[in-house]
Amino acid sequence: MDDKLARVSWKMGQTLLPEHLTAMEDFLLADTVLRFRVQGLPAYGIGKLILNETLLSEGIFSVQEMTLVLSSGLLLSVPGNVRLSPFNLNLPGTIKVAVYLHLLEESPAADSSPEGWGDEVEEKIPRLMHRMALSSEQDYANAIETLKLAEFQKSPQGVWQISRDYVPPLLQMGTSPFLRSEIDALAEALALFQYNLYMDAVSYLSGDSLSSVKQCLKSVFRTQRLLANLVSQVHLHPFYLCEELLTLYTEVCFYRNTTPENITSAYNHDQLAFLHTLIDLISKQMQMVRSLPPYLPFELSDNIYRVKLPDEIRQATNVYLLAQKDRVISRLSLEDVKLASLSRLPVVHKMALQGVPFKRVEHPSFQHAFGAEVEFYLIKEGEEWDHALTEMMVAFYNRPELKDTAFYIFWRIE
Repeated sequence: MDDKLARVSWKMGQTLLPEHLTAMEDFLLADTVLRFRVQGLPAYGIGKLILNETLLSEGIFSVQEMTLVLSSGLLLSVPGNVRLSPFNLNLPGTIKVAVYLHLLEESPAADSSPEGWGDEVEEKIPRLMHRMALSSEQDYANAIETLKLAEFQKSPQGVWQISRDYVPPLLQMGTSPFLRSEIDALAEALALFQYNLYMDAVSYLSGDSLSSVKQCLKSVFRTQRLLANLVSQVHLHPFYLCEELLTLYTEVCFYRNTTPENITSAYNHDQLAFLHTLIDLISKQMQMVRSLPPYLPFELSDNIYRVKLPDEIRQATNVYLLAQKDRVISRLSLEDVKLASLSRLPVVHKMALQGVPFKRVEHPSFQHAFGAEVEFYLIKEGEEWDHALTEMMVAFYNRPELKDTAFYIFWRIE
């Protein structure tokens, strides 16, 4: 098509032939195609496709409306400049059929012309309609250009439907049957995942885990907005959907502490079926249950901080008292705080006993996701701790200097 980019050379008095006008059409087409290609995105594929769903279920591929740009840059429209006959998928002994669209060599088509000129005579200009054919074979006689439109599969119930194994090159998302059900299902899954992220965010104190859930939630919102636009009025190029899904997949994997697969693969306009795989990977990650750090908050009631201990704390390797300050730079002293079982708390204070011993740990030896404002105090086993395990309750009295601090019991099982 490069040789057609040069404009027609017009001269005063030259003979005007149909070939001159045809060359001018070729120039305009070549110029438009090149302008789209230099924008950076693949500019060929299906822009819009509407099928007769009733006939399709019975095995008849019938196009009601289609807009298509071939790799050569030729724009085809059904019924605008193409007439396309239905194709029967019911081939004997076949449950999976590929459908190919073939552009055939042009042949002169004689449309009726007006017999005369005048106000009462309707002017009709003869127009050329592109000749196209559908087949189940890639090779076709007199075909200039061929595009694989779709693959269809027959269910055990005898109903024909589009196969997931192939998605043709697309120029727009949301204007054809391809990936429509998958996008709808992903939108529903994201709504549920968004709720779960809200619940997880509440359970985290701070630090990397809370930052991770917020970052993941931000990506979920962005993807939900994109999917809503695709099924509304903004039908974007599939490249943008691919990039958004890859970003979402990465964020979900990081949130789940897993490694994303094939995250650096380049976009392939001719292999859009990989979007099925990508959506499946995202759905799988969203369904995974993330294990939360085992900790419980102390509740303040009647001037006493108390927490009910879970049964699994008996198997804990280490148990910690966590103190979450309002600011990282705040100073906290727990020298006058005495831990004990709820029933022994008055006795411990009255008899000036030590209570459950605990010691500040500046740098825990294990990896954790708590923020810098959380301090660790290792609880040491002993008689008072045994009393707490018997009651399954540990408590301490509130003090004025503790008003801006939240307390938690945290345990590790190795």
